[in-house]
Amino acid sequence: MSNKIVTLGSTFLIMTTIICANPMDNNATTYEQEPHLTAPRSVRDILGENNPVEHMRGQLRIGYITQRYDASPTLDAYGAGGHIHFDTKSYYGFHLGISAYGVLDLAFDSDDTFKHPDFFDEEKESFAVLSELYLDYDTGDAFTMRLGKQTFDSPHADSDDIRMMPNYFEAYTMRYTASSDVTLQAGWIRKMAGWENGIDASRFEKISEVLETSADTDGVFFLSASYEAEKHFDVQAWYYRFDDIADVVYIEASYHAFLAEKTELILGVQWD
Repeated sequence: MSNKIVTLGSTFLIMTTIICANPMDNNATTYEQEPHLTAPRSVRDILGENNPVEHMRGQLRIGYITQRYDASPTLDAYGAGGHIHFDTKSYYGFHLGISAYGVLDLAFDSDDTFKHPDFFDEEKESFAVLSELYLDYDTGDAFTMRLGKQTFDSPHADSDDIRMMPNYFEAYTMRYTASSDVTLQAGWIRKMAGWENGIDASRFEKISEVLETSADTDGVFFLSASYEAEKHFDVQAWYYRFDDIADVVYIEASYHAFLAEKTELILGVQWD
């Protein structure tokens, strides 16, 4: 990516302590003798349990886009993109998630004048970005919380993954499953990155800049409730408070009719 080079480096020094009983001490208690005791474990032991297959995932994609208008020049773009994601193990309900996203321009010698901008950064060039960095908390039953850079899907703020890089948000979201049928959500969205932020896909921009408004907004607050009856009926309602800009209400209801074993008809209505 021409004149943009980012280097990230970290060095960790892990010190472990081994606690042993004196083998010559006949009174020393062993963990075999007392099965209810837990043997001391080093940090290295714990970190070593992170199985790359279970705790890492990634994706690679290649795309081509073209735009043709009678009164305008044709715009084209060839790109490759993808991400690698890592999750830590859960510790008392907490765990960290991190992912990096990169996009590469495959038409290296193309003229930027005729390059479609949706795949790349503000300068129509390749880029890399720390797309996710969040802290999760899960009680193990009804309540979950995610704080930080993340993907998020709702009627008026979603990943909209139809280009080289989806949308990401710097947000604080909570979910409470009140019952098997009812789910409540709340959150606050501060910034947005991705192809649809309208400024630069490679940067997290303030919501006021994404919406191109001069309002001194603190972002978007939202509340939602959803009810999903077994198989046939579900309804959801969302309220968004675009601080100092607008209030938005969205309601959706749908009925699922199963016509055959693998055939389903969905009838729905939306109000916005």
